[in-house]
Amino acid sequence: MVRRRWSHTLRAVRGASLPRGDVGPTPPPAPARSGEWGASSLFPPQERSGRRSAAGERGNALVEMALLVQVLVLLLAGVLEVGRVLEVWVVTTNAAREGARLAALGQPIGAVQQRAYDYLTTSLAGRTDVVLPDLASIAVTNAGGLPGDPVTVDLTTGVLIMTPLIQNLFPTHPVPVRGVLTMRLQ
Repeated sequence: MVRRRWSHTLRAVRGASLPRGDVGPTPPPAPARSGEWGASSLFPPQERSGRRSAAGERGNALVEMALLVQVLVLLLAGVLEVGRVLEVWVVTTNAAREGARLAALGQPIGAVQQRAYDYLTTSLAGRTDVVLPDLASIAVTNAGGLPGDPVTVDLTTGVLIMTPLIQNLFPTHPVPVRGVLTMRLQ
């Protein structure tokens, strides 16, 4: 291929007038062969004990992918579990807010507990991974105080972690999620 290009260049130059004694342009330097240390190469040749085949490269890529996929799946499962716990935390905090709002209006403790429990049951309906608190375990403090005093609603829900490897990261199972809210009595 190089020879053809060179001969093509010679044909193009033959028609031009050349000074006497000059045969034509000098040919370009030959590329250095692999394993040669030539003027056109910047680094010395690499000594190889053996050549890798395409099948070996694919095998390495397959092993690397098998190791990487396991880590990525574990990370994805962890993100999903954290998302589920955060969702239950938001719902639990909102239930405490509903109860605290009712308590701030001067309603009795039983009505406050029922309102918070109803909010939890309607918001988390159909979820089998959530352990709801008993009605009696919803704590309401200072409900019969004076106007301007703080009233607090405190409740804890539990979230079951579904991924086996991630279950081991939490010391308690189900994971407790606490919602506490304080408002001033009116």
